[in-house]
Amino acid sequence: MSNYKGEVIKYLRRKEDGSLNSPISWLGAEQCFVGALRGSNLNNLEEQSLLGPDTYTLFYKDANDNEIIEKHYCATNTSSVADKKNYYKVISTIYKIPIPQGDSFLFNNDKLILGNSVGAQFGESGTDYSDVNGIYFSNNSIVEFDGTKLKSYPNTRFIERMDELFFVRSDFSDLAVATKYTSTEYTMDGKKIVLEHIINMLR
Repeated sequence: MSNYKGEVIKYLRRKEDGSLNSPISWLGAEQCFVGALRGSNLNNLEEQSLLGPDTYTLFYKDANDNEIIEKHYCATNTSSVADKKNYYKVISTIYKIPIPQGDSFLFNNDKLILGNSVGAQFGESGTDYSDVNGIYFSNNSIVEFDGTKLKSYPNTRFIERMDELFFVRSDFSDLAVATKYTSTEYTMDGKKIVLEHIINMLR
């Protein structure tokens, strides 16, 4: 591993007559000099960063009553089918019931489903759990009783949203590019954590 340290070169300038007053030759690309993304009616990336690209968006629900947002990044000022190809689209699924990723516990309608990590044991006479009408929780990092309230700290992560990026090719078929999952989990002190995980589908 090299220990050499140097500054990033941003531009070049010629020294003339002992001074550095000559024009700067920039090595980086400014947004105003970069063309707009495909399917845009704007002139450059700078304008597009302010207004965004041309899109049309579909809103509907799937068979499981999840909300679907389907956004197409393509020209919208034409009805030609030929113009509706070679562009990106994002299909977002917002789950009506978040998908649990863990085995602690979860609620399903009016049912409480307990996983193995909870350490739940129903009462059984002649054992250490002698109250046949009771339920015992041996993992107090997930469930605990403070004398008046039963407190729970699920170690389950819930997927709430999935965003799928596709490229619509010239033959109108979809190429899966990447998928992002947005999930939540909760800490023992009541804080909510939002996690975003992206999977590159082209690797």
